[in-house]
Amino acid sequence: MSPQDESTNIIRIDAPHALVRMLQALRRDDYNMQDVVERIGQNAELTEMIMQEANSPQYRLHRPITRLQHAISFLGSRRVKRAIVRHLRKVLPDRDIPVTFADDMDWSEILEDQPRMSRRPA
Repeated sequence: MSPQDESTNIIRIDAPHALVRMLQALRRDDYNMQDVVERIGQNAELTEMIMQEANSPQYRLHRPITRLQHAISFLGSRRVKRAIVRHLRKVLPDRDIPVTFADDMDWSEILEDQPRMSRRPA
């Protein structure tokens, strides 16, 4: 875990670069689907999360989605971004301490409509 700045009581976290790149790619209107599929496909846990969400009973699919590219297309960039953020939040501390990320990305735009999620034991 990254060090805590005791003077301001803020935790600084180095966001995993692969997740940051995925979010940056999805923020663009002209994102390259194949690039996003390849990046997500390199993360087994995130891939599983996206496949499970795409095959959720709430969508009432007649046949299960079996390909990652189909799952990403089906969910759309907004839901995929949310899945990436949920995955990223697993590295956040459990405490109610403000967190800053050690990169130049504007996280407020990505996190603004994300509900606060509590971590559950694995």
